[in-house]
Amino acid sequence: MVQYRNTEQIRQSHEELKTYYNKKKGSWAIRDQKIFAYIKENFNPDAQILDVGCSNGYFADKLLRNNYRNIDLVDIGDYLTFPEAVNLNRLNLLDLNFEKLPYPENCFDLVCAFQVLEHLENPFHFMRECKKILKPGGTLLLAIPNIFTLKSRLMFFLTGNLYSYNLVNDHISLFTRDVFKKCFLNDFEMEKIKFFSPLSKISGRLNILSPKELVKELFSIKVCYILRKNF
Repeated sequence: MVQYRNTEQIRQSHEELKTYYNKKKGSWAIRDQKIFAYIKENFNPDAQILDVGCSNGYFADKLLRNNYRNIDLVDIGDYLTFPEAVNLNRLNLLDLNFEKLPYPENCFDLVCAFQVLEHLENPFHFMRECKKILKPGGTLLLAIPNIFTLKSRLMFFLTGNLYSYNLVNDHISLFTRDVFKKCFLNDFEMEKIKFFSPLSKISGRLNILSPKELVKELFSIKVCYILRKNF
């Protein structure tokens, strides 16, 4: 696990982090075949796609091998090692906490932010930037730790802490249901929710869960929200 570092410390740790990321094949959301299947079912090869927090380029490489070509990449440092992603030559380096995404308004069909939001000191700025660059009706795939698991609820009751948020990782931002709703769902519509668990996928709105969906939420440690930008 990578411990918390501020922007300056991250940039000073470039080689260490590049070595760390090169040992991984992307986050769970990238490896999850259901999420990638959603992309293939809903976006044609001409879609304009932004991969935020692209790390070593594993996801960009996966897209390229499936004939997607209009891909842009963003990260705080150049950690790319996959040749296809390197050869794209479309990586922008910036601090997502306060710098603007360097793209025109309404230009992307899909923005993927897998395991990004929980690392940011200013996630609200980043979400406003996503709204700006997505086309009306465009999609944001937002994968974050699921703080509503039974384990997290019990841990918070006993210790005041949550599972996936501790001193040995760099997760710092989290959202209650109402904070998520009032800050993010004014500009986005919740299309689907996909939990990372043996119980497979669900659909529905964030604050309306059937008993079956509630069980999945309680035992899934990670979640991917599929958000559609309002017209």
